[in-house]
Amino acid sequence: MRVTANKIRQEYENKFNEWKAKELENLKKQIEENVKSHYEAEFKKWIQEEEKRIRDDAINKSTATILGRVGEQLAPLLIFNNYGINPKEIRFLGNPVDFIAFKGLEDGRIEEVIFIEVKSGKTQTLTPRERQIKEAIENKRVSWITFHTPTEIQKLNTQLQLKY
Repeated sequence: MRVTANKIRQEYENKFNEWKAKELENLKKQIEENVKSHYEAEFKKWIQEEEKRIRDDAINKSTATILGRVGEQLAPLLIFNNYGINPKEIRFLGNPVDFIAFKGLEDGRIEEVIFIEVKSGKTQTLTPRERQIKEAIENKRVSWITFHTPTEIQKLNTQLQLKY
């Protein structure tokens, strides 16, 4: 009877341990599924929020770019109104400064050459390059070159002949 009781107890313990292992495994799977579902939902929510932020940022940047371009197109009219420079006397450069104006050009007597940088965003700060250009102009470090293509080609030919 003792052997039978031990056998029954051993079988009971084995069955209990099997059941316990299966239950633990099932609980573990449920927990993993719940955690996975929770984090997938959180990840999808994050993706939607991030996509919205990226779209909003792109729209804002695009709007700023468009407004900047419109501002550059309107600038000659505003310059005429505020500074008395005829829009026909203004030439677009774009880089490193936006415009150059030849005040008096339409009247046949140029009074002044004016470099114009248009700022249409929130900041009015010049870039380091723009500041250097402004300083060079203000300090009269400006010069003129008349470039005559045939003469320059002849100079180049002469230099090449001397080398070879």
